[in-house]
Amino acid sequence: IDGDGWVDLVVSTGGGTPCFGAKMEWMNANGTTLWIDTPNDVLLERLKRGRDHRPLIRGLDDAALQTYIDSAMERRRPYYAKSQVRWEDDGTERLDILKLLEHA
Repeated sequence: IDGDGWVDLVVSTGGGTPCFGAKMEWMNANGTTLWIDTPNDVLLERLKRGRDHRPLIRGLDDAALQTYIDSAMERRRPYYAKSQVRWEDDGTERLDILKLLEHA
C-alpha cells in the first residue's frame, strides 16, 4: 500500500468481463489495461487442453470450439481494443507478466 492507500496489483479478468456494461471504461479509469492479443488458432490449442474445466466449452468438439472462439472474439474485439496497451502474442514464447507490465 502506497501513501495514498493504493495497492499495486495485477487483476486478470475473465475473457468477457470487459464486454459488460461500462467495465472497460471503469478499468481504464482506475488502472492500466493490457490486452494480450492472441490469434484464434493459438487460443484453440490452449483451450483444447483445458476444455473439461470450462463449463462454456465443455463438450464441444474441435470444430464447434473453433466456431465458439471465432464468434466470441468477433464480439469481444471492439471492447478489448479499448485497452490502453496491446501486446501481440503469437504463441511462440511463454509470456512473462513482468515483461508485459514494463511496456504498459
